[in-house]
Amino acid sequence: MREVLRSAAAVFRKDLRAELRTRYAVSSILLFALASVALVSFALRGEALTPRQHAALVWVVVFFAAATGLARVFVQEADAGTELLLRQAAPPEAVWLGKLAFNAALLAAVEAVVFPVYSGLMYAAVERPWELGAVAALGAVAISGCTTILGAMVARARSRASVFALTALPILLPALLLLVQASAPAFGAGGAAGGGREAAMAVVSYTGILMVLSWLLFPAVWEE
Repeated sequence: MREVLRSAAAVFRKDLRAELRTRYAVSSILLFALASVALVSFALRGEALTPRQHAALVWVVVFFAAATGLARVFVQEADAGTELLLRQAAPPEAVWLGKLAFNAALLAAVEAVVFPVYSGLMYAAVERPWELGAVAALGAVAISGCTTILGAMVARARSRASVFALTALPILLPALLLLVQASAPAFGAGGAAGGGREAAMAVVSYTGILMVLSWLLFPAVWEE
């Protein structure tokens, strides 16, 4: 296990260095997210929304923004022809864990920009910022836990972006609905604190199931 963790850290550092050089994934995800928030803001023109509607909108933006860039960690391996080298350099579990950590860190960084911008443009008062931050971190892990293995599966597909989004949405829909419920109290949904905690725990459970299944299935997907 120690060797797997060392190899996963090496995969994470490799992807981080590549992203710092090109900034492709973070630019595409952030640009899509900010453009979506700006479009929604102009379309609604300051119209008052309920806390649950704010929570739903921001997670819709985060999900589709993630769908534009999180598959990049495997697409770049396919485009550069480095898949075989990576297979020889690290075990499948380390590849999955390293790329999962990179995707989660990338999405968390994007959320750190998107959530405050959304709050400002949409006049969405965040009454419990620390609670929203915790749910956002949980959402980054949940979305990354699903999209990492799907990225490996669709990396060779021709229409990668559309295939990736279409396959990720049905799997992540339960988690997204629960994330909306968990985020609503932070936006001021009255009397929903207990429900928010229960929804967050349900997201943890659902994410755990996705992680275990991905851990078991990834070697077959990666070595196919």
